[in-house]
Amino acid sequence: MKKNIYLFEIEDIIANQAKLPYRTGLIWSYCDEIEKIKKNYKLDGWFWFRDERNTPENIFKKISNPSVVALSCFVWNWNWNIKVAKKIKDKWPNCLIVFGGWQPPIADRSKGFFKQYPYVDFICHGEGEITFKDILLENLKVSPNWANILGCSIPGRLIKNRTNIEILNIKDSLKIESRNKVKKINLLDTFITPPRKRINNLAEMPSPYLNGLFDKIIKDCKYDLEATIETTRGCPFGCTFCEIG
Repeated sequence: MKKNIYLFEIEDIIANQAKLPYRTGLIWSYCDEIEKIKKNYKLDGWFWFRDERNTPENIFKKISNPSVVALSCFVWNWNWNIKVAKKIKDKWPNCLIVFGGWQPPIADRSKGFFKQYPYVDFICHGEGEITFKDILLENLKVSPNWANILGCSIPGRLIKNRTNIEILNIKDSLKIESRNKVKKINLLDTFITPPRKRINNLAEMPSPYLNGLFDKIIKDCKYDLEATIETTRGCPFGCTFCEIG
C-alpha cells in the first residue's frame, strides 16, 4: 500500500483570486518524476487556499493516515500551519511533519525551535526539491538515518546516536563555520545537517504548469486563478520586506 502525502501552501483569497501553489508545485513536480517515489507514495491531498470550506477543522477531516505532511510556511499562514501540524501529530504521531518556506528560522537561528514546536520533524532550509526527495526516500528505509538529509534542522529525537556527537555551527545559512563535539544532545535539541548546495541548473526542474500538475487541482476551483512565475532564486541582499532574501 502506498504512503499518503499531504501538501499545504495556504494563501488567502483576495479579490476572488486564488494563487496557485507554485512552491509546493515545483517540489512535487520534481519528486513525482522519481520512480521509487511514484511507486511508494500517493499525493492524497493538496491544500492551497483558505476560505469558509478550508478551515483547519474541515481540512483535518479530509486527512487519512498520513505518512508525510509538508507545509510551506510564511508570515501569512504561520499560525494556521502550526495549528494544523499539531493536530496531525497528535493523532498520527508517526507522521513526518516537514516545514519549509521563509517563516521558520534559517539554519544558524534554529536553536530552540523544537522545544517550542516539538511536533515538527524537519525544517528544510533553502531550495526544497532535492531535500524533500531525500526525505521521502529515507522514509522508505526500515531504519532511516535522518542525519543524512542535507540542508535541514531536525530535533535530537531523530538522531540514532545522541552521544559524542558533532554539532555544526552554520554561518549565513550557507557554510559551516565550525564543528564542536558534545557529549549528548537531548530529544528536543536542534541538530543541523550540513548545508545543501544550490541547484545549478533551474531548467532541469520540471514545471507544474507544463506537466499538467495544476490541471488536476483547478478543475473544481470556484475562484479566479493567479499564477506565479519564478524568474530568479536567491538574492545577495537581505531586505526584511522581501521573502527572496
